[in-house]
Amino acid sequence: MYKILINEPVPFYSYLDEKFFFLQLHDIDGVVSVERNSIGLDVIFEPSITEGGFWDLAALMTRYNLNLKLLSALGDDADNIWLHTNKKAYWYKNVFPAKWVKSLFGYF
Repeated sequence: MYKILINEPVPFYSYLDEKFFFLQLHDIDGVVSVERNSIGLDVIFEPSITEGGFWDLAALMTRYNLNLKLLSALGDDADNIWLHTNKKAYWYKNVFPAKWVKSLFGYF
């Protein structure tokens, strides 16, 4: 089981907007639960997030203008080494900003 903390969209613009967000979040491949806490949402994956699940989560977070850097913790998991090879992905510079800058100058 793997857990990451993401921020919750603020504000939701309607009941259906909030409902859509949580339906989409729960529908991401590998997500087993989402729990609200005092500082955001704990998203729990089992056993880990899949590559497709990551792309879906990044897209949902982008749509709701959430901080993609929170997803960088997923890159620490040995099963997710593929995250570091997608340097041209639209989300890479927001998930790994320091590595993205280094890659521009050939340090990575």
